[in-house]
Amino acid sequence: MQLNIKSFIERGGQYFPNNPIVSRRSDNSLFRYTYGEMEKRVRRLSSRLASLGVKPGDRLATLAWNTYRHYELYFAIPCVGSVLHTVNLRLTDEHITYIINKAEDKLLFVDPDLLPVIERLAPNLPSVKGYIVLDDKLPQTTLSPVYCYEDLVAAGDESFEFPDIDENAPAGMCFTSATTGNPKGVVYTQRQIYLHTSALCMADIMAVRERDTFLPMVPMFHANAWGIPFAAAWMGSAMVLPGERPHAEVLLQLIEQEKVTLFAAAVSVGVDMIALLKEGEHDLSNLRSIMLGGSATPRAVMEFYMENYGVPIFTAWGSTEMAPIATCSHIHRDMLDASEADKISIRVRQGLAAPGAELYLVDD
Repeated sequence: MQLNIKSFIERGGQYFPNNPIVSRRSDNSLFRYTYGEMEKRVRRLSSRLASLGVKPGDRLATLAWNTYRHYELYFAIPCVGSVLHTVNLRLTDEHITYIINKAEDKLLFVDPDLLPVIERLAPNLPSVKGYIVLDDKLPQTTLSPVYCYEDLVAAGDESFEFPDIDENAPAGMCFTSATTGNPKGVVYTQRQIYLHTSALCMADIMAVRERDTFLPMVPMFHANAWGIPFAAAWMGSAMVLPGERPHAEVLLQLIEQEKVTLFAAAVSVGVDMIALLKEGEHDLSNLRSIMLGGSATPRAVMEFYMENYGVPIFTAWGSTEMAPIATCSHIHRDMLDASEADKISIRVRQGLAAPGAELYLVDD
């Protein structure tokens, strides 16, 4: 058995076809469908990629928010042997141009509100042979050739069989913003993503469960959104995708309305939510935990959520190269009866190495 990403979407579609996916649109309305419907749309899109000249190993870029269409691309692209290159939309024009050219991306999928960015850059993107707008109709644009995402899906074959792919074949690509010079690129294999996803699902890491409802605020345009999209599909967990430019008030509304059980975000987002929580009533009773990352979580933030809502915050550390989780905070069995203050003293640390990862201290 090859360790392939297609296993994730096939399992979610087969065993949990009625489990929901909710995606916030740009007008704040919500799009709803299921894993069964998603799997069919993924197969449709995969079947159409060849018609655009896509071959195994080709890099296909996305410039998009956390939406259901971007979620579909997480599977439609690597499940035909191409490489999903999620472009970090927070980067400068100069760096976006650099990484698309460095990757030699063949197609570029773009959200409608980000079209002005690509229209500015297109004359300097010689490798890109086509642009796909993630919408149900084509807006006015200077891009050419340009295609409508929903037209491609509608014309596809929902019975399309994903090909067998060598587990060591490249499946994803991400560029870190780097501390010096130009962004540095990382390529993930099918096997690497499979093993990373397996670790996330373990009880002492993220304990991804079918009965969970995830809200990943961590961006799908960088570091695979911490691997949550793959793990959620594999386990059939409900997904709530916050869409275009979400802010703290929107996130709190979604957590309450959709009964979110696990919320993942940067520390700064958790801090922004505290300001609103102090101003008004919000129901966080369904949350079993919050995972914050990107920087160290202040003890005061952990104390606020635990003391006021009974919600523990877990932290993790990783890097783009690690796909990205390398460590995760963990409460040992001999501390299960410890005070919450003592447990927080553990959770503020970066935790233990995740299964499959090894840590070394290097003296430079």
